[in-house]
Amino acid sequence: MQPWLWRFWLKLPNYGEMAIFDRSWYGRVLVERVEELTPEREWQKAYRDIVDFERTVADDGYVLVKFWLHISKEKQLRRFELLEKDPLKSWQVTEEDWDHHRRYNDNLIAVEEMLERTDTEWGLWTIVEATNRWWARSKVINTIIAALGQRLEEVGALPEISEEDDEDFVEQAELEAEAAELAGSDDDDDQGG
Repeated sequence: MQPWLWRFWLKLPNYGEMAIFDRSWYGRVLVERVEELTPEREWQKAYRDIVDFERTVADDGYVLVKFWLHISKEKQLRRFELLEKDPLKSWQVTEEDWDHHRRYNDNLIAVEEMLERTDTEWGLWTIVEATNRWWARSKVINTIIAALGQRLEEVGALPEISEEDDEDFVEQAELEAEAAELAGSDDDDDQGG
């Protein structure tokens, strides 16, 4: 029998690569906890296991960027109902999703403890207000860029950028943000992915 985190060790990216884990090792202290799939002593122990695991991979040079995408219970219900009404998207909402929605408050308690017990200097959590999908995506991307930029600077690998190039980049980003804002409403979150 292998330690429970062993399966995640096998999925870590090689140096120079990136990987995205959806829930990942946090399933032990969230879904497995709330649905009582794992005994309490096991999911309680998992907090230490997770912190130690993340410390080890960070010490090995990995950049950990952790996000919790938060959406209110009401907004989640609205999204589920809209998806179910669309015959091309109704498959996206499963009975498991509805079960998690019914247990929203239990999940929220588990999330709050997870955030509190696993937020470390080498694995900081970023809470993403995910009611608006454009805002959520923007915050995630900007957080990743900042974390990678910080690491590149720490190891002396950040390329030199002239002040003129930097100003051009900022101006272009502002124009793109304005265009995106004009193209959709503030509450465009029910459109697409």
